[in-house]
Amino acid sequence: MKQVLSLLVVVALLCSFTRASYATKAKENTGDERSIIGGKDASISSYPFALLMFVNGFAACSASVIGEFYALTAAHCLVHGDKPPQTYQVTFLGGTSSIGSNGTIFNASYYVIHDEYNECTIDNDVAVVRVTTSFFTDPAIKAITLQDDEPAASTSCYAVGWGFLTIPPNFIDANTLQIANYTLQTSQNCRSLLGERITEQMYCADYESGKVYRGDSGGPLVCGDRLHGITSFGASHKCSFRSYDLPDVFTKVPSDSIRRFIHLHTGI
Repeated sequence: MKQVLSLLVVVALLCSFTRASYATKAKENTGDERSIIGGKDASISSYPFALLMFVNGFAACSASVIGEFYALTAAHCLVHGDKPPQTYQVTFLGGTSSIGSNGTIFNASYYVIHDEYNECTIDNDVAVVRVTTSFFTDPAIKAITLQDDEPAASTSCYAVGWGFLTIPPNFIDANTLQIANYTLQTSQNCRSLLGERITEQMYCADYESGKVYRGDSGGPLVCGDRLHGITSFGASHKCSFRSYDLPDVFTKVPSDSIRRFIHLHTGI
C-alpha cells in the first residue's frame, strides 16, 4: 500500500501561550470555511477538546485537541490554491465557550498537511498542528479519543464549532461555541446523492438540528464520545453544483489513510 507522505510547513513563533481575555477577531471569509446554522450554544465544560483556530490573525476554522501538543483540523483551512503552499501563522483559542471571555491562546510551531489532499475533491482533508506549549496548561482543556473503527450507519453524532449563524448575504458571527446534531449515512446512500467523489476517506451525515456552514471547517464530528470525523465540505462546495439540502461531508478519522497520517505525525 502506498505510503502516506506529508508536507511539513513550519510556522514562525512569537511566544508560547497567553492566558488572557481574547478580543473578537474579524473573520476572513474565503467561501470555503463552514459554521453551524440553527445550532445551540455549547459549554466548553462538555466539549473541552474544542478549539477556535486563527490563521494569520483571522478566526478561520475550528479544530480538536487530540494530544498534549497536537490539534487536528481540515487541510483546506491551511491551503488556498497556493503553489507552493504558503506558511501561515496559526494560533488556537481553547478552554472557553466564548471568543470574548477568558481562555488560553496557543501558538503553533508547525503544521503538516496530508500529502494526498486534493483541493477540488477535498479527499484526505486533514492536517495536524503542533503547538509550542502543552494544551493541558489550561485545566479546562482535555483531549478527545480518536475512533479506530468505522461505526454503523444511523449512528447519532454531533458537530461543534464557531462561525456564522446565518447564510449570505447577512452573515452574523457566533461568538459562542455552537452544537449541531447529525446522523451518519451509508457510503452507498452518500454516493447516490453526491456521486463518486465520495471516497473511503469521507463520511456523509444528515443534519437533525443545526447545520455546519462557513466558519466551522476542521471542527470535530463526535459519536459516542470519540472523534469520528472532521468537518470538511457540503454539497455546495465550489467543485459541486448541488443544493444545501443534501448531507454534509466529514473526513473519516478511522479510515486507513487518515489514521496512518495522524499516527505518523503524532504517535497517537
